[in-house]
Amino acid sequence: MIAITRIQKRELRQPQLDEGVYDAKIGGIDEENEVETQFGKKDRWVVHYNVNGVDITRRYNKSLRPSSSFYKLVQSLEGIVPDEYDVDKLEGKECRVVIKHTTSDAGDVWENVTDVMKAAQHTFKE
Repeated sequence: MIAITRIQKRELRQPQLDEGVYDAKIGGIDEENEVETQFGKKDRWVVHYNVNGVDITRRYNKSLRPSSSFYKLVQSLEGIVPDEYDVDKLEGKECRVVIKHTTSDAGDVWENVTDVMKAAQHTFKE
């Protein structure tokens, strides 16, 4: 006897935010150590952005080299990048973020922070 199995289709993830520029606040920063990447093991910061009540995370290699994404984040929010930087200073900072979507191989759509800028000259509201 041949058994037939019915395949259940799952619902694909849809983004909670449209692509665009949003006011945001850095909610928290976590650490990931020795993460396997295509370039070997790397230590990373995981930055949580609160965007209209939605938590969007972005991972940054722990690097203050001028070509690094983390350097660009610190520079955009602080203006200058010191040789050493206390990452806790980012927590609670208001900013503006650019959100772009990416679609996984499975068809899920995710929001990604692609750029961070200094906050607009108005009061942030959650």
